[in-house]
Amino acid sequence: MKVLLYSHAFHPSLGGVETVSMALAQGFIANGVACKVVTQSEAVGGVAQDFGFEVIRRPGRAEARALVQWADVVLFNGASLALQPWVLLQRKPFVWVHVGYQAACIDGAGWV
Repeated sequence: MKVLLYSHAFHPSLGGVETVSMALAQGFIANGVACKVVTQSEAVGGVAQDFGFEVIRRPGRAEARALVQWADVVLFNGASLALQPWVLLQRKPFVWVHVGYQAACIDGAGWV
């Protein structure tokens, strides 16, 4: 299986989405699942790091289309429409992961 993981933010940025995306990609690779990460985050000083999986930063339209074509499934860590045109046109299965507490709150805004 080949997983394309979209993470708007990724290493070297710091935060929850970045950490979870790294853990997911490392977990896929450790279990023999091919994985590529697509992100809008730039590398520090333009230097690419070797994570054990490919990280594609700010892909153009043609590259994004080719990446979706490569994948068996597209996983969005955070709801995003970034690759949706290609996902829908190529009829690829996709998963949106949205972690939040708002659905459990009475007002939906987390005030309670």
